[in-house]
Formats: sequence, structure tokens, C-alpha cells
Amino acid sequence: MVAGLVVLAAATAVLFSNLLFARPIRQLAAELREIERFSLDQVRHVPTFLAELNDFSEALKRMAVGLSAFAKYMPLDVVRPLVAGGLEPAPGGRLVEVTVMFADLPGFTELTERLGPDVQPHLTNFLTLAVEAIHSEGGTVDKFIGDAVMAIWNAPTAVPDHARRACSAAAAIRAAMHALPAVSPDHSDIRVRIGINTGTAIVGNVGSAERLSYTAIGDTVNLASRLVGVAKEHGVEIVLSDMTLAQTSGQIAAQPLGITNVRGKTVPVLIHTLAT
Repeated sequence: MVAGLVVLAAATAVLFSNLLFARPIRQLAAELREIERFSLDQVRHVPTFLAELNDFSEALKRMAVGLSAFAKYMPLDVVRPLVAGGLEPAPGGRLVEVTVMFADLPGFTELTERLGPDVQPHLTNFLTLAVEAIHSEGGTVDKFIGDAVMAIWNAPTAVPDHARRACSAAAAIRAAMHALPAVSPDHSDIRVRIGINTGTAIVGNVGSAERLSYTAIGDTVNLASRLVGVAKEHGVEIVLSDMTLAQTSGQIAAQPLGITNVRGKTVPVLIHTLAT
């Protein structure tokens, strides 16, 4: 009888320890793994009978909410490999062939003077649809520069057809902008200006030991930025370099704009515009 009671007590203790400790801890460990992968929308509060574990679960949920807000300030594709590999963020980069796109809102200065603070919704609409188009084509939003957005393809993750996808994103931005009502009668025909270039750039963490920014730098990036101004000079919305068009393997319909001198370049550049 005593042996039976001991066995029963031991089984009861195992059952209760599993219900009160082991199972909740396994669930909390699973939530921590979701946070480690930055799958923050998968983190759930797991109620438990023990107040300490219950508080721990609530703290994990609050952490996930806080990280979700933080994640809006930088690309998660950059953070995930660092966390997964246990790598220390440090200044440095590597040479990568990328496609770079700059897109900005024409007449933004005049629009700001006319509307003042009321210009913010128009800027938000433009940047929102631009980001959606970039992400849908596998691009990474590098940064916002005033009323402009910079995006790169083929970094930090490889995108084999990066030139074509950048052009597709540009066409989607153009179409989306024309679907919106004209904000200014002076710019009813030109709703966006975009420059696209493909080439080798230094991609990585740029900055100091205390503060870093993941970005691409080099002549390839500079030319993409300059092509936005070239688009204005030619009265078109999208200008892409001959290097970008060559990388699309004929999958993009483009019209030649000829050879142009670009500020900062000693050699003239052959440029094109995307067909509408």
C-alpha cells in the first residue's frame, strides 16, 4: 500500500510539474524562438497558473510589440541574418552587383509652400505606395531622403533578376501615382520621377562603431540618384541606364533617350525610359 501511494504521489507530482512548469516553459521557449527569428506577429501571451511565468509571458508579448515598432525603422532582412548567425554589427561592406532606384515626388517644394503641414498626407501616400511596390518586387528600402525613397535589389538577399524587378517596381509606382487625383495642376502629367541604375556597389554597414546604417555606396548609387534629375530634364517620369536595360534580357519595354552628360560623370551615359 505504501509503495502504491508513493507511486501515485510521484505520478501526481510529475503530472502537476508538467502542467505547471514544463509545458509553460516549453511554450515560453517557443515564443522566444519566434522573437529571435523576428516573427513578431507569431508571439502570443500564454496564460499560466504561476504568476511568475504568467508575468514572463506578458513581458515577452510587450517585447514583441516594442520590437515591431522598432522594426519599422530598419529592414528586417538585414537584422535576421545577424541574429541567426550571432554576428556582431560592425562597420564594413562587400562589393555586390545591385540595382539601385531613387524615386521622388515632383514639385514637392512648391507643394509644401502651398499646403504647409497639410502636405504630409500626400507625402505619406506616395511613400506608402512606393514601399509597397518595392517590397512586392523583392527590393529593400534603404532610406527616405525628404520626399524621396532609395531602394536596392540583390542585397542583403540575392535577387537573380534584380534589374527587371526594379523596373517593374518603378512601373507600378508610376501607375499607382497616376491612379491618384492630381495634387498640383502644374504637375498633372508628371506624377513621379525615378532613376534606376545597375552596377557594382559597396553594400554593408556604414557609420561609426556606435551607430551604423545598412546602405549601398559608390558610383552606381550616385548615377541612379543623378538620373532622377535627368528624368526632369527630358520631361519623363522614369529613366534607366543602359546597364539596367541590358540586365533585363529584353523583358522590359523601353524607349531610348540617347546619350546624356551626367553631373559627376566624365563619360556620357546611354539612357532609356520605360514604355507606358
